[in-house]
Amino acid sequence: MTPREIAPGEIILHSEHGSLGRFSRSDDRLDVAVFGALQVSESGDLASELEPGRMVNSMEGASIDELSNNRVVVMMEHTDWRGRPRIVGRCSLPVVARGCVDRIITDLAVIEFEDRRGSRGLVLRELVPGVSIARVVEATGAPLRIPSELIRPGSTL
Repeated sequence: MTPREIAPGEIILHSEHGSLGRFSRSDDRLDVAVFGALQVSESGDLASELEPGRMVNSMEGASIDELSNNRVVVMMEHTDWRGRPRIVGRCSLPVVARGCVDRIITDLAVIEFEDRRGSRGLVLRELVPGVSIARVVEATGAPLRIPSELIRPGSTL
């Protein structure tokens, strides 16, 4: 595939065989970058390495840095195979980019980052049908703000 101008509304797909690095934020051509991750911290740090230098999802830290002016969305399972949270207070795996994540989409919910009082925090925006707020809170390893519009009358957190 050769580089060309991107039309409004066009979607760019990245695979193991393509290169994301050629689309930089300074080009004003890429609005949203979607990555997989192993962990995301409550401050938006992204961990996609099991050990230094061994990344998942064919992603390079440099690619994320180049996208720092655009929205970064992470899609992942809410917990690992052992049931441990992947959305955590602080990443225990090597961080490839700090404070870059804007939204997390998981198999349980959609969570966004909100800047309040000089710090970032996690806000629950949507639930997958059939998933309770309590389940999401239990599966999340960091504080999570629940907007009042998501709380149904008579429900318990």
